[in-house]
Amino acid sequence: MIIAIVLTTLFLLSLLLIPVWARWEMPGFLDSLRLGRFHHTLAGFVVGSFVIPEFELGRQVEGLRTCLISLALVWIGLRAGLDLDLGRYRKRPVSQMIFSSLQNLVTIFLLFGGVLLVSALLRAHFGIRLNTMLLSLILAVSAATIRSPVIVFHWRGKVSHHGLASESTLGVGTNTASMVLLFLCFPIFYNDAVLYLGPYTSVGSTTSLATIVALGVLLGVLVDFIFRSFEVDISCAYLSTSVSLVVASLCLVFSIPALLVGFLAGAWLINTTIRRRSVLELTERISGVAEPAFFFLLGSILGVDWVSEWPAIGMFVVAVVLSRSVAKGIGQAVADKLQTVWQSWSIPLATGLLPMGTISIACVAQTYYLAPPLHRPELLVACLLGLYFSQLLPTPRLGGIPEHRQQPAAQNSD
Repeated sequence: MIIAIVLTTLFLLSLLLIPVWARWEMPGFLDSLRLGRFHHTLAGFVVGSFVIPEFELGRQVEGLRTCLISLALVWIGLRAGLDLDLGRYRKRPVSQMIFSSLQNLVTIFLLFGGVLLVSALLRAHFGIRLNTMLLSLILAVSAATIRSPVIVFHWRGKVSHHGLASESTLGVGTNTASMVLLFLCFPIFYNDAVLYLGPYTSVGSTTSLATIVALGVLLGVLVDFIFRSFEVDISCAYLSTSVSLVVASLCLVFSIPALLVGFLAGAWLINTTIRRRSVLELTERISGVAEPAFFFLLGSILGVDWVSEWPAIGMFVVAVVLSRSVAKGIGQAVADKLQTVWQSWSIPLATGLLPMGTISIACVAQTYYLAPPLHRPELLVACLLGLYFSQLLPTPRLGGIPEHRQQPAAQNSD
């Protein structure tokens, strides 16, 4: 009875406060945090650290929370895969595609090397048991990705869309290229995973790749079939979510990345469906619910056990923000130099200060559901702090680059 009263009170308060919060005119840095779902993470942290232990609900909610996070990872990956529209990329100049891909490769290579150097410290302080190469790859891709839509704020300015890293100026989107690289390299570094299919046991990268491809294509085909068979949006939403939940559960059973399965499903869906506009609009609306729930669930697993490692966490946050800014700036500078369009360091600086987003933290959250799984919250705490710290950094204004004001009620998704 007490639990029901507490939950009902929290629900009613959220109904009253969320509309006010969404429309409140606030400074740029606070608005950036609001669009980054900081308040949902904070609410999840309060519930997970105080409400759940108080009523001894840890065991009851753990299984449900794991399934919902896996479902959210599938959906976030699917939304990212929808950006891999081959028809749109075929219209881009080949040189633009090559140089933008080179920029992403340089960025991830630099970040990969940096994480590789400090991997021993991460294992000692954060309790990570994944192999070093896979850990470095995931953290490098996480740091290389950006918030999408690209929402930034300027010093003494309001939140705005930034034209620098939009799809109109980059041949291949930063997040899309990073996810493709993660998809290609993940099975190679995850080759020590053991897959059990009934009486059969398989070890190796080929099995992991085949399982990811099979589940991704299966999900893409099923969602495409749903949109072909049903005209009502609400029916498509329920059925697509149900199918995604089944696939997310299989990802947990096989210890394969639900994020990559969803990404492959989204890429398949956007390139095969005949209802492209309906798919994009409906998935955008569903993401408005999935992303807040995802950050709330992540906040609920943090707890307070990480406080003893706060010096290591603080150093990791500073290192992530500085290293990604330098790496992304160098990548942009290399691409500009090779294209002979170099003007000044202002564009590389602005590129390096682009904030991290949902896809960034989703990559880190995925490490908690691989083999061997990660149980300690220090890495997630550090990456969440790095995410929000990157969203607090203002970017320089660039002349001649179009910007559009972000509406206060707009939602961001990756």
